[in-house]
Amino acid sequence: MTMFRNLIISTLLCAVSHIQTARAQTPQPDCNDWNSSGFFEGATAADVRRCLAAGADNEARGEHGYTPLHAAAVNGHAEAVTALVKAGAKIKARREGGFNPLHLEATNGHAETMAALVKAGADVNARAHDGGAPLHGAAMQSNAETVAALIKAGADVNARTPNGGTPLHWAAEVGNAEMVKELIKAGADIYMQDEEGWMPLHWAAQEGSVETVSILIRAVGKV
Repeated sequence: MTMFRNLIISTLLCAVSHIQTARAQTPQPDCNDWNSSGFFEGATAADVRRCLAAGADNEARGEHGYTPLHAAAVNGHAEAVTALVKAGAKIKARREGGFNPLHLEATNGHAETMAALVKAGADVNARAHDGGAPLHGAAMQSNAETVAALIKAGADVNARTPNGGTPLHWAAEVGNAEMVKELIKAGADIYMQDEEGWMPLHWAAQEGSVETVSILIRAVGKV
């Protein structure tokens, strides 16, 4: 038994050593690549502080109007987001299309990063130029945890775009059954119509998702 335990301990220590060696060999992100997706793919809070100290612009604008905070949010780095906010990054900064960092993060589903943005004061009901709120994007492309977290933070589950689309319409339109289920659970209005007079069920039927249609039909029977 002692020999077996010693073997396990030795294996674990070896694994830790390999991880530490790998980290030591991983090159630091180059500050010349500041405000790029490449930089923030692996940037830590220390990297952010290092580059800011070296003169990097916290509000630099990159491709499509990205700020460093947009890039950090897209890549799901909560600690980089927090470091940028502490250094004065504008939480409400907009890129092309009127998207703020939370809009972009909501579609990627990094719960910790989203929590960091919300804690920093991000508006969970902010609208992009198309009228979509972060919850609209999350309903199409994210996960149930992200949707639930946005709603808990105060996102309007029945928020409407200029054409009347709600997050439930958007989720139904792409056949995202998991999101449809989560939104209904949170109180989404299954009867709400868009400017075409279509309810979410109409969109789900057009998309052809049997599972999504079934969920909506069952919900109709319970209301």
